[in-house]
Amino acid sequence: MALILSKVKPACAAKVMAQLPAPLRNGVMRRMLTFKPIVETTMKMVEQTIHEDFMINLARNAAADTHSRMADIINKMERQSMEEVLDNLTQSRPKSAEILKSLLFTFDDIIHLTPRARTTLFDQIPHEKVLLALKGTSAPLRNVVLTALTARVRRLVEHELEGGEPATQRDVLEARRFITDQALEMAARGEIELSPADMDETYIR
Repeated sequence: MALILSKVKPACAAKVMAQLPAPLRNGVMRRMLTFKPIVETTMKMVEQTIHEDFMINLARNAAADTHSRMADIINKMERQSMEEVLDNLTQSRPKSAEILKSLLFTFDDIIHLTPRARTTLFDQIPHEKVLLALKGTSAPLRNVVLTALTARVRRLVEHELEGGEPATQRDVLEARRFITDQALEMAARGEIELSPADMDETYIR
């Protein structure tokens, strides 16, 4: 710390000093007063370390934040628009596309959640939303969702799926978006994990 502060402008060093606890500040100032000449090789090593820690890592973190924000935006898109954006990015920026794909969560990804995460999620979803979201889904995905419901809600949803009225595509997509938004919010609060579970026959029956 003393070495670095001895190399920056006095005004900058003064501002940093003002933020330090008195014992630390006094110790740093004593070290600055007793410095012996620093060989060039040592200074280059210090400069390189600072560059890597503050500049490169900062850039990496900023890039991660950028991808995270973009993933939030893409998650809000309709399925067709999402696929078009990702296809375009795959052509122009394949690495970014791969990072974004790993951060996205769609209704179809529910099949990859652990049973506990699915149960926790669907405990928060009104059965009307579940019913709409399941219309037109594949049998494996439908079965996985149904197993996450309580016995009473499952019977109700299965009964309405068999004889209920058809729903508009807009209502179905809105219900699925409601569920994925809820999953993302719960994951952000640490209530569930969105990372794929190990797939086996107990998840898809």
